[in-house]
Amino acid sequence: GVNTAWPATKLWADEEALVSRLGDWRMSLRTWTFKRGTPEDASTVPEEQHPPPPETLSEYLERNDSRRDYFVFVNEPEERDDPLRLLVQNLSRDLEPLPPFAARSDERHTIL
Repeated sequence: GVNTAWPATKLWADEEALVSRLGDWRMSLRTWTFKRGTPEDASTVPEEQHPPPPETLSEYLERNDSRRDYFVFVNEPEERDDPLRLLVQNLSRDLEPLPPFAARSDERHTIL
């Protein structure tokens, strides 16, 4: 397959490996609500629906906030949160070499 040479196949192989890869990196969690037919970032929803403060992947998995509709989600082309943009840049190296049909890294099309 196209991903056999990617470091991610080992670095993201299972929960333990991915938690180890991300270490103490604190990430913002996201949730979306649909308004006018398009996703809305959590910052536009009422305050009681705002996500918790940034946390590590280990903390997120321990609490399992996905049951409350909070997710680690990064859309690189539209990301405004600098720590999440840096996270994508860091993790993107795990997905190289890119297959010939993929957008180049400098085009910033990553979604995690």
